[in-house]
Amino acid sequence: MTIGERIKAAREAKGATLEEVANAAHTIKQTIYKYEKGVVTNIPSDKIEAIASFLGVSESYLMGWEELPVDYCLENEKVLIECYRNLDEDRAQRLFQYAQSLLNTQNVERELNGGDSQ
Repeated sequence: MTIGERIKAAREAKGATLEEVANAAHTIKQTIYKYEKGVVTNIPSDKIEAIASFLGVSESYLMGWEELPVDYCLENEKVLIECYRNLDEDRAQRLFQYAQSLLNTQNVERELNGGDSQ
């Protein structure tokens, strides 16, 4: 996985937009997009530090020098997983369908807004 792919994965795991990451790194969203796509590979260390801090991962993870711990998970994700596991089969299926519906709606809204805030 490249540094750009790691940035994108961590950003998506956090549910952050390109603009939010850019603001944290004191740059513009087009620059973050270029990092994620691998257009820019020589990312300044101050940007790596700011991005890692905002996304809640280590600089070493973004650089590819270490992997995330197996149990790495945002607190909300842990709670959601625990809720899902404690639901009966019917309710668990409804939660899953609802989550998929929310994601689809979000993706459509982003597309309608130009598709550049993913």
